Amino acid sequence: MSSTIRGVAAVSAGLALVTFAPAAAAPGTTDQVATQTKLGVGAFRTAAAPRWRAVNAAYTRRHAARPRHAVPQTLQQTAQVMLAARGWANQWDCLDALWSKESDWQVHAENSSGAYGIPQALPGNRMAEAGSDWRDNAVTQIRWGIDYIAARYGTPCNAWEHSQYSNWY
Repeated sequence: MSSTIRGVAAVSAGLALVTFAPAAAAPGTTDQVATQTKLGVGAFRTAAAPRWRAVNAAYTRRHAARPRHAVPQTLQQTAQVMLAARGWANQWDCLDALWSKESDWQVHAENSSGAYGIPQALPGNRMAEAGSDWRDNAVTQIRWGIDYIAARYGTPCNAWEHSQYSNWY
């Protein structure tokens, strides 16, 4: 019995997950049930080159205009992405509370002691180690602040706990 390709579910790591169905299946029979097979992409292309070209072209058209990575829309989303990259996704609430208290997430926040920026670095120019654009670049400030917290407190929740106790971090 021959089979026809019904669709490609996923392509990754050199394997294609392909759904096949019998070409001449009678309606309502068990032959009509589709099966899935993992094929090496090269074998799949050889066996189903026309279908592969159509699927690839459709995927390319659908995804060509999309950015390669999701772009965070807010400073908070940028910080969440950076925390997740460190394995600290569960620390978000503490970091948000800490920096909301310190600077309300304002890039140019400055207090009478000279602390500056989102993480309220004291003095502000300490953030220059993260980038020469530290004064105006929120991403540089967030990166520096997360590194500072990691080095000094271990985690944002430890920094937040210290801040609640001492009113500074």
